[in-house]
Amino acid sequence: MNYDELYDQLHIEKRLVTDFSILFARFEYALKKSRYAEGDENGIKANWDDFAQDHDSTFKDDKTEELRSSVQYLCKQPPKKQILRNGVLDWKPVSLNNVPLLQQLVMKVRRTRNNLFHGGKFDHGLLEEPGRDSDLLLSCMIILEECLSLDEGVQQAFWKNEL
Repeated sequence: MNYDELYDQLHIEKRLVTDFSILFARFEYALKKSRYAEGDENGIKANWDDFAQDHDSTFKDDKTEELRSSVQYLCKQPPKKQILRNGVLDWKPVSLNNVPLLQQLVMKVRRTRNNLFHGGKFDHGLLEEPGRDSDLLLSCMIILEECLSLDEGVQQAFWKNEL
């Protein structure tokens, strides 16, 4: 299989997918390594919601123009949730009314990751908006980078080189 042809068909840059994947995975690891983990000997997961709740008041969506644009993009054109409707894969918008902004954003970042890695994004052939996936990934990366700056413990775990 020629993966370069697959990337061309999906209208998405290989480097962007790689960069997003590394940033997301490392950020989630840093959450678990710092104080944002939940679970037991049967499993562990990152507690994104606690992180967002702890930092919502210090998150400034207008800190930079790039961040402001990314927040606006994700709020106006959020990733949809994949569903099964009458036995057919479909998409539905998700309402996040009354959810604090940072919590909304990390939910959208996680949904973008899920949509990308669970393969449902590309089941209908050519995309109606070929640049949308790149825009989503870039916006999510900018938001994750800002989230990283909000918590020293998460930041230290992110950059610490240990196995």
